[in-house]
Amino acid sequence: MAEEGNEGGGTGAYPTPPYIAYRTLGTLFGDFKEHGLPPVIDRSVLTRFSGGVAGQIMSALSSLGLMDDKKKPTQDLAEIVAAYETDDYKPRLRQLIERNYPYVLKLNLETATPSMFADAFKNNLGAKEEVLRKCRTFFLQAARDVGIAIGPRIENAKFPRSRNGGGRKKKLAPAHPATEHGASDPPGGVEGGGTRGASKADTELVSQLLGKFPDFDPAWPDDIKAKWFAGFDQFMAGIKGNGG
Repeated sequence: MAEEGNEGGGTGAYPTPPYIAYRTLGTLFGDFKEHGLPPVIDRSVLTRFSGGVAGQIMSALSSLGLMDDKKKPTQDLAEIVAAYETDDYKPRLRQLIERNYPYVLKLNLETATPSMFADAFKNNLGAKEEVLRKCRTFFLQAARDVGIAIGPRIENAKFPRSRNGGGRKKKLAPAHPATEHGASDPPGGVEGGGTRGASKADTELVSQLLGKFPDFDPAWPDDIKAKWFAGFDQFMAGIKGNGG
């Protein structure tokens, strides 16, 4: 399966790992456990997700070894779905993470620097920085959930977004960016143009506030999504109203 943004400067020695919102994976496992694991995984069994997210889910399953090249579930997927919401789930999920991220876990993540962590993804994958950023976010959320220790340097790091191609090209977020891309980060943000011209202190404050904004989950019901976007719009309006 073709991978989004597979044009980075890395070796591409490993397949691009998941870059969906981490909670989406659990939502998928729960859906499969409730309705039964399908013999083939295609978009027709992922209708609760938007088209873009459905494609990213299939890419994630393939890269994690949970779906074969004929789109059939592997034994690993069957076992992790069966374990979902039991005491055996997180140990199995940890084994899955440890097996698929050897280039990251060879680092001592409790003492490694943010640059070392970012380079582990950049040097071993063949994806663009925007995709790598989502890959790092997925890994960190998964690691926290399954008990892989992460040091404060990486936990508190603010990884800069890519500025390839010259000046700023990013615009303020479209109407439903997280639904379209399956991202776990809020739209806009400091580099999205919402704080252009602000002081460094103001920019850091806004970045910290955005970090406390709840992650968007494409699997939410429509009414919860609407409340999330309304809350984010109110937040950004408050920034602009205060001269941000």
